[in-house]
Amino acid sequence: MSQGIYSFSKKEHLSNKRSISLLFEKGYSFWSHSFSVIWCYSDRPIPFPAQMAISVTKKSFKRAVDRNRIKRLVREAWRLNKNSLYDLLKGKDRQIIIMLVYTGKEIPDFHDVNNQIKNVISKILLLLSAREG
Repeated sequence: MSQGIYSFSKKEHLSNKRSISLLFEKGYSFWSHSFSVIWCYSDRPIPFPAQMAISVTKKSFKRAVDRNRIKRLVREAWRLNKNSLYDLLKGKDRQIIIMLVYTGKEIPDFHDVNNQIKNVISKILLLLSAREG
């Protein structure tokens, strides 16, 4: 990682259509508060230990500004809290792809999103540890 540890570069964004379809076909999923999380191991090498995509349902938030606001909050919380996940993945020499789908019904504040992302990351860490050992 050539950039700082608290960055979220373009290469960390999950945008490959093949990877996204793999994620929905073979991925594992769980619910955590206002998020539906889908993840799986990457089938091809990626430049970072994890790639992540964010989705906000149009059904719950009709206005694009609201969906974009939530995505910005989630990206910022992910950027600040991803390091524990990256450390574990580097130690195990694994790479994963993740899709976070916000399913809440109202626009959250940053504190709530930050706590929820911490919970999501800790749950992913537990699932990775359980699958490996």
